[in-house]
Amino acid sequence: MLGTMEEFIPENLEEAGRRYSGFGKDLYRQIEQRFPDVFSNLQYYQCIDIQTEDSCAIYTNDQNSFVFSLIPYAKK
Repeated sequence: MLGTMEEFIPENLEEAGRRYSGFGKDLYRQIEQRFPDVFSNLQYYQCIDIQTEDSCAIYTNDQNSFVFSLIPYAKK
């Protein structure tokens, strides 16, 4: 689901928060506050080869799955 051109490693929310400071840095906390059922099903990943500053989270449950991809150089 993350793609085949990059390599990722799992990380926890605290690691992602310490490492990522770009655009959308508060997104995971906002999801926690507004959508706790989504938040409880997120798994976090760090890209380790191409764009190491990016942060990704995958949501999965029995019926749906999707990815959040935070890119520090993105703008509002």
